[in-house]
Formats: sequence, C-alpha cells, structure tokens
Amino acid sequence: MSYCDLNGVEHAVEVTADSLYEAVAQGLRVFRENDWIDEVGRGQTTISVVVRHPEVQHKIRVQDLNDGSNRKGGRLLK
Repeated sequence: MSYCDLNGVEHAVEVTADSLYEAVAQGLRVFRENDWIDEVGRGQTTISVVVRHPEVQHKIRVQDLNDGSNRKGGRLLK
C-alpha cells in the first residue's frame, strides 16, 4: 500500500490483510505511528493498494474509507 504525502513524497508499506479496507487501515496505522513520515492527508488523499496474488491494484480516497457507505459494517476510521 502506498500514498503520496502533502509534500509530494511517496511512501509504501507491505501488509497482509483479508480485505482492501483492512490493508488500508493497517498501512495507515503504520504510517501514522512513524514520526519520520509527514502527516497523512485526509479526505481526497488517494491510497494505492497492490494485491500480490493475483496482482491487482486499487486506489481509494481516505474520505471514502471514512464514509463507510460503500461497504458492509459501517465506518472504518474515526
């Protein structure tokens, strides 16, 4: 999973997850726990997820994760 920070620097991390939303949540947690990474934007920030087996790439805005209307179970992030 990767994203481009507010200064235009791209950051990437590998996670193991059972769903797109779980992968994004894990990746955001890793990014937010590291002081050396600038703040992760909100709303329109695009997160890129590449599934390795079979390889598939997804991009989703942080705003869409918070909305929760596109998936079962409600909101993911607070």
